[in-house]
Amino acid sequence: MITSYWFAEGKPFEKDIPLQDIPQRLQRKDGILWVDVGAPAENDLQFLAATFGFHPLILKSCIQPHRRATVEVFESYTFLILRGVDWPEHAKKFTPTQLAAFISQRYLVTCHEGKVPSLSEALEKCGKAPELVAGEGPDFILYEILNNMTGRYNHALDRLEQEIERVEGQILAGTEAGRHDMSDISLMRWNVLHMKRIVGPLRDAVNRIAWGDNPHIAGKAQISFRNVLEQLLRVSETLDTYREVVTDLRDIHLAMVSNRMNEIIKVLTVITTILMPLTVISGIYGMNFKYMPELEWRYGYFAVLGVMIVLTLVTALLLKRKKWM
Repeated sequence: MITSYWFAEGKPFEKDIPLQDIPQRLQRKDGILWVDVGAPAENDLQFLAATFGFHPLILKSCIQPHRRATVEVFESYTFLILRGVDWPEHAKKFTPTQLAAFISQRYLVTCHEGKVPSLSEALEKCGKAPELVAGEGPDFILYEILNNMTGRYNHALDRLEQEIERVEGQILAGTEAGRHDMSDISLMRWNVLHMKRIVGPLRDAVNRIAWGDNPHIAGKAQISFRNVLEQLLRVSETLDTYREVVTDLRDIHLAMVSNRMNEIIKVLTVITTILMPLTVISGIYGMNFKYMPELEWRYGYFAVLGVMIVLTLVTALLLKRKKWM
């Protein structure tokens, strides 16, 4: 579905411009055109190719899922793939988002398959300041989209930090809940590693926008993109730190599980050591030989019980002296 917006100075922004009017708007110099294509169909791609002159292979690649963030500069436009994160409040994993963008000096075209929250947030802000968009150009819209994406990365980092603190507290406290935290640690590790894989290429793409020589990005706009780049660098560094912390938590958890297992084995070994001589004695008198003088003795039963009690006490005292109990 194609939705278009027109930002002009001194006028409220226009929405849902008829498709047949878009070529005429491209020729005008008094405004900025933003065309957003959600869940693009084949006819939508054909319209973009015919109207804007986008290469068909680029149009097909922009709707392929799981693309790396990238920037490609062409003669009349710059093509970008931007990837962000969406982490609903009650979800255990974040959901990657992908947005393709074509930017020139007078227009911005965005394509996406699913919902991209950063896009609606940017539209809300730009709709309140159409004169600012018209004065700054499509770079301003692109900056707002990237800035909102970065904000969602920061929100995801806050979620990771809270989860790390929760699991760390349970593990170090040795609570019953902390004994089942391996799944939580694996989940945190998945979130950290996958977010790192997304942020890295996006950081490199924004670096090309912020510092590269691009005819479709105004020089003054590059200063704003450098601010986004600085935030993405901070996100990347924080994810590196979280990866180390999660690895340490996993090692601590495994060490504590191993220690608990050693304690259990130690208790079972002590019990076995104490019962071993008693087992030997009971085994001897359970062999049912015909000639066993002790069996005919009146106090034989009590004597054997006494020996067994004494052996138990002596063994327990020796183990305690060795600090094995």
